Amino acid sequence: METVLIPTKKVDLAPELLEQTKEEKQVIITVRFRSYFGIGRFVDPEVQLVCRQTGQVSRLLSFHNAELFPRSRPYRAEDPHPVMVFEGLPQECTAFDLREPRRPGVIAWLVDDVPRNQRDVYTLLVE
Repeated sequence: METVLIPTKKVDLAPELLEQTKEEKQVIITVRFRSYFGIGRFVDPEVQLVCRQTGQVSRLLSFHNAELFPRSRPYRAEDPHPVMVFEGLPQECTAFDLREPRRPGVIAWLVDDVPRNQRDVYTLLVE
C-alpha cells in the first residue's frame, strides 16, 4: 500500500473549524483512499507529525469522519473523507514526517519528508 501526502486547496471541514485552525496555526490532513474495499475508518490517537529540522512533535488534536482506534467502521465511497487536525508545526519547519505507531495486524502510515506549504493543509492519498 503506497501513501502520498500532497498539498491541497480544498478541505471538507466546517467553516468555523477551518477558521479556528487558521487562527491557531494547526495542520489539517484529509485522508482519501484509491480503493475502499476492506478499509476501516479509524484514527490512531498516537499519530503525529515530526518536524525534520527540529524534531518537534505535533500531536493529534481532533479528528472527523472516523472512529478512534481500536474501533473502526466500514469505509464507503460516498462517506465524507476522514480529517485529522494537529498542533501547529514550528515556524522554522520546512518539511515534516507523518508517523503512526505500528500495531499488530494494522498497516501504519509512515510518510517521510513532506514539504510544508503556507496553508498547512494536506491530503493523504492511500493507494
